[in-house]
Amino acid sequence: MAYHAKKVLEKIDLPESVLSMLNLKNLIDIKKNAVIALLDDFSGTGESILSFYEKSVKPIVERKPITICALTVIYMEKARKNLESNCGLNVYGDLSIPAFARRGSVFGYEKSMIPVRDFCFKKAEKLFPNWKYQDLKPLGYKNSQALVSFEHTTPNNTLPILWFEGVIPGTDKQWNAIFPRFANSRIDRGRRLRQSSNFWLSAMSKLKFPNIDWSKQHTVDSLRLISVVAQKYHRRSNFFIAQTLGIGMQDVEEIIRLGKEKELIDESGDLTLMARTIYEEIRKKDRILERRISKQISKQNINRVYVPKSFRGIT
Repeated sequence: MAYHAKKVLEKIDLPESVLSMLNLKNLIDIKKNAVIALLDDFSGTGESILSFYEKSVKPIVERKPITICALTVIYMEKARKNLESNCGLNVYGDLSIPAFARRGSVFGYEKSMIPVRDFCFKKAEKLFPNWKYQDLKPLGYKNSQALVSFEHTTPNNTLPILWFEGVIPGTDKQWNAIFPRFANSRIDRGRRLRQSSNFWLSAMSKLKFPNIDWSKQHTVDSLRLISVVAQKYHRRSNFFIAQTLGIGMQDVEEIIRLGKEKELIDESGDLTLMARTIYEEIRKKDRILERRISKQISKQNINRVYVPKSFRGIT
């Protein structure tokens, strides 16, 4: 959140005295009639913002003629009411309606919405068998019923069946998240991407395209560059790419600059036609390799590897 705010400030032609990033150290020097915005990506109940305000901000700025608000990407009605009633903070951002609200639910009217709600509740009840005695409920933190996920995390206010990872209590079965909450799963996905990038560079050596000499050396830059091309092909943001590759935003920006030099990325940050063509050809070779591996398994290891006779009705 702070990174994106900083980028916005860099593009606004205003002096730092008018619009700037503050920290708790220089907060005591805040001028009269200033406006302080507390940044947070998501606010489901408002508890995090309220706790930070009460502990770190209020003791410093209390009784000073300033205005304080909360700036979020997304907030829920519970958060707005909590912050307005307990500390007089206005909340700005996009309002998110609970998944199973009587009005405005994405699942439609009650007739179609209630079966979905019951399904989500019953499944998550298995994930949190002691939910009656804790704040984390089957429909999210304090039953927030949120449907929110970011590139860097998924709030626990969101329906748990979407972000929960781990062994289902009382069983030996694993629950896999669609939108992981914690960084470990995202790091694992990044590791698989880095492994694939080595194969992609090898595949590029057999392509007859101009200006791909950079791919002949498996350097850090070439591996990152083909990984960025792959991620941008699937419309991933720079922030997502940074997290997946385990690098900083400055590194991503440097790779994009390199991609522009190689005519893989245009001035707007999108892939060029050549980059898209290269990646599509690489993926064709990837799929051919997958088919070859499956044939080898069926012929050589049929006695050691279980191969189902049918899958999704296909034999």
